[in-house]
Amino acid sequence: VSKLVIVHQPNQDDYWKHFIRYYLYESGFVFRTVRRQPSILMLYYCKVIMNNNRICNCPKYECVPIQGSATASSTSCSNGSKLYQPGDEFVTNCNKRCRCQNNGQVKCVSLCPNDKSSCMVDHTEKNVLVPTLYNKCQCTAKACKPKPYNDKCIVNGHTYTSGDNFVSSDCSNKCTCHPGGKVFCVPLCSPKGNTCKLDEQAVQVQEKVVNTTCTCPALKCVKNNQTISVVGHVNTSTQVSTKPVLPKHSCTTPSGKIFNIGAVFSDNNCTSQCFCQNGGVISCHALCFPSVPDSSCTNHKTVQMPTGLPDAQGKSCSCPFVTCV
Repeated sequence: VSKLVIVHQPNQDDYWKHFIRYYLYESGFVFRTVRRQPSILMLYYCKVIMNNNRICNCPKYECVPIQGSATASSTSCSNGSKLYQPGDEFVTNCNKRCRCQNNGQVKCVSLCPNDKSSCMVDHTEKNVLVPTLYNKCQCTAKACKPKPYNDKCIVNGHTYTSGDNFVSSDCSNKCTCHPGGKVFCVPLCSPKGNTCKLDEQAVQVQEKVVNTTCTCPALKCVKNNQTISVVGHVNTSTQVSTKPVLPKHSCTTPSGKIFNIGAVFSDNNCTSQCFCQNGGVISCHALCFPSVPDSSCTNHKTVQMPTGLPDAQGKSCSCPFVTCV
């Protein structure tokens, strides 16, 4: 008598019935099957022979639990050749965490969580392997590490600390050093209007910027026929007039737009900043100054910064400004 133990998945009954019928029964074997649990089949079989015209049958066997040993539950679960009792947990291929249910079914979930989180802007992200409670299985997790703090800004060979304010070497921008070595700048000279009295005239002068050698254009009111001193160095592209002008309460642009005395505005294409002076005289100078990235800036972009000035059609003007990102 031979014994064959077949461990199979619960849904493979038809296959093993086919095997028993066609490979044992058709070959002249007599067999008896004992099902210990849904996925284990105990098969006893023998060959029928004739002995003096007497048929020899296989002995009958009855499976009796061994004293002191536990029998497998009819609701146990199998995973390959391993059996698990309800409540048991196990891992398959280090990617699934499974649990044996009371009905003999196996329920599995992913062993490693799907981490969709991301690190903060000032942190770097790195994938690391972390151990689990199951054998030698590991999961991939994200580790966030703070970026090295940089509170220094280096501009044209000069080093500034976070919070420092400084003026660019070409006197076009005033800048501030921010954490992370980032530099933000705005135009140094802002438009300034000045309304003069009827017996005064408005002239354009250069005013010194405090704690720098730079100057910015400004309007100054002086009495007619009065001689004035232009402070600082004069921008040669700007004409300064000290001749008396006839009283006039408005200025008319070539496009026909009318501005009151003291008004500050831009021309049609936002290239110049203009002033309406006494006598209806309009004086202009460049509105936008060149903006270049700092030498330490490896990644930058150009943005449009509003000037607060309207053009001759009343639209707001802006200037291109390069900033580090």
